[in-house]
Amino acid sequence: MDGREIMMFKSSLTSNNIDTFLKHWLAGGSPRLKLFSAKTINFDLDALFADINVVFVEGLRQYTSPFQIKYRFSFGYDLRREDGVTATVFYRPDGETIIAVWPEIVCYC
Repeated sequence: MDGREIMMFKSSLTSNNIDTFLKHWLAGGSPRLKLFSAKTINFDLDALFADINVVFVEGLRQYTSPFQIKYRFSFGYDLRREDGVTATVFYRPDGETIIAVWPEIVCYC
């Protein structure tokens, strides 16, 4: 899949599925991706980042996707590909996992 924005409103993805997708992205897959959003079941932070180096980031950041979908993150987990591209992974209490690929940043608020 090589979309710029992938949004799955009803899915049965697990943390392991998202982990597999993150590893695919880190290896250079889905190079055009700017936003991924999917409902997840059985969320498990350890499974989500199995063997992936992430940095926990606090502080309000606002993200606007190429299609003008806006998110405000008060925290997240940053990961960086070898080419320097950074993504933030954020999990919402409603079960949505969001992967936002920067620099679609509006401001640090």
